[in-house]
Formats: sequence, C-alpha cells, structure tokens
Amino acid sequence: MKVKAHSRSGFTLIEVLIASVIFALIAVNIAMVTRTGSQAAANGVMRELLDSELDLTLDRIKLALMSASADNVYPQVSAPASNERIEFSTSLGVEAGVHVMGDPERIEWIPTENETGRVIWTQAAGLPGERQIQWSKSVPTLQNKEVINLGDDNFNGLVDEPGLSFHMNHASDEEMQVFITLTVTKTDSSGKVVPANRQVNITCRN
Repeated sequence: MKVKAHSRSGFTLIEVLIASVIFALIAVNIAMVTRTGSQAAANGVMRELLDSELDLTLDRIKLALMSASADNVYPQVSAPASNERIEFSTSLGVEAGVHVMGDPERIEWIPTENETGRVIWTQAAGLPGERQIQWSKSVPTLQNKEVINLGDDNFNGLVDEPGLSFHMNHASDEEMQVFITLTVTKTDSSGKVVPANRQVNITCRN
C-alpha cells in the first residue's frame, strides 16, 4: 500500500532568516555603490570648479600685467624671495613724444577670517576713482605643501611663498619676467581640503 507524501508549503524560519540576510547584504552593497558614485560625481564637479577658478584667476592676472611697463612694476623681488602683491602701471602709448602711463594698479592677496584669503585687483590705486574687484576667494595663506620655516618645502625655488606670489627675473640686458604662482583650495564632499596650484610667467617690456 502506497502512502501519499504530503507536499511542503511555505518556508521554514531558517530559510526566511537566510533570505533576509542575503537581501540586507545586497541592499547595503547597492547603497554603498550608489554613495560612492555620488561622492565621485560631486568630487569631479568640485575639481572642475577648482581648476576653473585657478585658470580664470591666473588669466586675469596675466591680462592685467601684459601691458605693464618694466620700469613701473614693483616691488621687484627675485627668487628665492617672493611677494603676495604687485603694483604696476600699463603703457598707453606715446603722445607728442611723451610716454603716457595709465593709472596705478595693484594685485594682492588679502586675508579673511578663515584660513583662506582673496585675490583683489585694484584699479586707480590711491586715486579718487579707485575701485576694487575680487578675482578669487579661495587662496590659502601659503602655497601648497609650503610651511613657514625659511625653507623651500615644495621644491619650486621659492622660500615660504604665499598662496599668491610674485617674483621677478630682471637681468640688465634682458626683458623682465614676472612669475606668478597661485594656489586655490576647495573642500570636497568628505570635508577634505583639496588644493590646486600652478605657475605662469609674462614678460614686461621697458
């Protein structure tokens, strides 16, 4: 006589627990991947903004100094020293045999209440029509990897240079070159301060 086997219905408690654990692990992995992707995207946008601010600020400084007369640029600091400000006048040309200069201008780093400062361009410096324009607000006190110790910590030939620094190379028989070094920083999604820095140079003619 054959005995009919009873068909099994439902799940045991152990099977339910195992399934729950597997589902939880999958959900956690999906969340981690999504979070990592979101952080990477946010950091990518932050890096683009950082590079954009660095390039735009340097382009503005170069454009302002491009027509500066070498005899009207000061202080004329040579490496390994540098300065966080530069004052100059641009050449407007010659009128009636006289060399005509524009109003005095100044580019400088000005500290703020936090650890970064601003890059400010001043037109007609010291005159009644003086005006100031901010070119960057994310420039640290010192260049990337630099500390105050009378040493060249970032191995760029300068000692204790500020976040915005100018130095010159002005041999008596050559045109004067102005070297501009700039560091800008931004904070990523994890709270880490990320720097970007670059050095460019322009030539000033007499």
